[in-house]
Amino acid sequence: MGSNGFSVNPATLLVCTQTMMQEAGQFGGIADTLSSGPAYGVGSGTDFGTLPASSRLAGLTAKVNDAANSEFNAAETYLRGTEYALDAALQTYMQADGANAAAVDAEAAMLRHAEQMGTIP
Repeated sequence: MGSNGFSVNPATLLVCTQTMMQEAGQFGGIADTLSSGPAYGVGSGTDFGTLPASSRLAGLTAKVNDAANSEFNAAETYLRGTEYALDAALQTYMQADGANAAAVDAEAAMLRHAEQMGTIP
């Protein structure tokens, strides 16, 4: 834990980032398969027969399909945003950790040099 009470587990951040990427892809894949129109079997009034209610059923089915498509796209967008935020946090941590390690190494080198010169009491 850092001096301010904040600690980071980079392995956990990486796993979370990868999980968000996989989940976003799955939601996006579902959204890609949902589309209204004759190519997907919905769209004409005769998709469900020739009864008067058939065209209404086709229209409602298309609306449900469009709503589901919209929701799965929204889920993909949200998960991608989470993925990017986690990745940014991981990259920031790694940069800070590298800078801290470099500073510690530099201080250790100065102390070794001072010790060799006999300037450390």
